[in-house]
Amino acid sequence: MGLVWGLSDSVGVQQGLRLDVGVWDSGLACWELSLARIGDLVGVGPNAALSGSAWNAARTLFLDRILPVVATGRDVCSWLLFHLDSYAVFEGPLVEKASFLDEAALRATVDGLNAQIGALASPPTGRSGSTPRVDNSGAIAQLQAQVVEIEDVVGRLVLFNEQVSGIFNSEISLSQTLSDAVGSIGAGTLSASGVYSPPGGVRGGGGESWLLGLADYAATHPRNPQLVFGDLPGQYGGDQGFFVHNWDSMSQSDKQQIIDIVRKYYPDMSDGDIARFRFGMNATGCVYVADVNSILQHFANNPAGFAAKFGFPLYNPDGTVNFNALFTEFWCYAQLRSGRDPLTDPRTLSVAPAVDDWPSFLATKGFVVTETYLRPSSFDDYGSMSKQGVVEIGLTDCDLFNPDGSFAQHVGGAHCMAVTGAGVDTSGRRYFTVSSWGKRYVVYPDDYDPGNMDMGVYVYGNA
Repeated sequence: MGLVWGLSDSVGVQQGLRLDVGVWDSGLACWELSLARIGDLVGVGPNAALSGSAWNAARTLFLDRILPVVATGRDVCSWLLFHLDSYAVFEGPLVEKASFLDEAALRATVDGLNAQIGALASPPTGRSGSTPRVDNSGAIAQLQAQVVEIEDVVGRLVLFNEQVSGIFNSEISLSQTLSDAVGSIGAGTLSASGVYSPPGGVRGGGGESWLLGLADYAATHPRNPQLVFGDLPGQYGGDQGFFVHNWDSMSQSDKQQIIDIVRKYYPDMSDGDIARFRFGMNATGCVYVADVNSILQHFANNPAGFAAKFGFPLYNPDGTVNFNALFTEFWCYAQLRSGRDPLTDPRTLSVAPAVDDWPSFLATKGFVVTETYLRPSSFDDYGSMSKQGVVEIGLTDCDLFNPDGSFAQHVGGAHCMAVTGAGVDTSGRRYFTVSSWGKRYVVYPDDYDPGNMDMGVYVYGNA
């Protein structure tokens, strides 16, 4: 038995789940609005609007118990839609090829084609051995091309299965927690004074273990998660220049997070020198950011797993992607490893596997990293490489264009970017969609000598 995928069934399941989520979210939104009104009545203590037993019941039952369940339920709805969006993105390469795929049947077809190739490559001869040899090279080449095409489709199907396996696990697990919460609340009692008492009589005790489950989920799942390569300004991948433009306006808590990360590697560095890091990060950070983008995309649907590995959240409280924390830590790690002064002579990386700072850094987090690297490389290499993960491209003296094809800027020297897609414009020019400085751009790979173009992709596994 192999993998089986059908577009019709898949679309039906996705549309059905989207409709269900819409109904759930609408109902929960009404509850949340009602609870917000109750909160306004409760205020910070007994008041004229509510008093006595009504105030106690509103606070201890509706706000302390029911509100967390409703709020987390709405978070779950946001995440189910986010997972569905990701699912559709992962499914795209299959939709390009077919509407139904059966791995076992495809592999059997490959075996049959290989048998034909073998027979054509070694045609039978007569007893005398005098049978004229037939040139089967053309037929063999056609069959080999079919094998490559089918194996490409099988590879896409296997990758899709890996990408979506477990994509809803957090929400499936939480559904039991929510069920426990509803059952627990219903099993509690209200005293004559209106105070709610949970089963067992102790808040957060055995009868209310669900409170911890809700808190754990909420800690890593903000209400409206954003895509790693999303449509918010400055959120199309990470931006090595973020601190140059935003350091002075950042909140003290956001600055402190960055300062604390830097001091893991440079414990004696002053706040002033840490603030100066931003200029070296901007000048050298393109490869660092492209590497970071790839692991963020790897964990996009598993924020709890990311936090367990790296020690800080994948998403900020507002749902935006936390690019800066991991970028800062990786940059500091590479600087310290190089032995160079990060303020006066910061280390620049490249896509080439000889520069192993990224795999070395991730090894400290428990990853085994393998890389596929090509130089020379071209547009034609992207299809097979993109099946493994986020592709990085390195160009020298490159021109960046806006998505509408208008010229954006010229980048002198070497520059690395994450490739997020490929296509052909109306004039027939082949292009890559790339992430650079947190923005979406287009580059035309056919404008460059393949010998001066690097392409690499990382595959992540656990140690």
